[in-house]
Amino acid sequence: MTSPLHGENRRFEFGRAHGLFFQTGAILPKILCATDEERVKAELQSAVFCISGLVSTYLSNYKGVPVINALLNAPDLVDLVERKSLKL
Repeated sequence: MTSPLHGENRRFEFGRAHGLFFQTGAILPKILCATDEERVKAELQSAVFCISGLVSTYLSNYKGVPVINALLNAPDLVDLVERKSLKL
């Protein structure tokens, strides 16, 4: 199967984990859920477009990546996900 994200000629393998199908080899946008800034620092990668989790109680931004509390600001998180998904 070809990927619309990476052009007509690039092929990917598919796998299965926990009853869900996933595409290997694709770099997909991610939301990083973290408990603290140390975890964010350790796990932040270029595919992360938003950070959430307990760390959102005291951070609003980390190195240009928005930090959103999903419990208090669910509409903001949904809007961000929708905007990001429309770009795919």
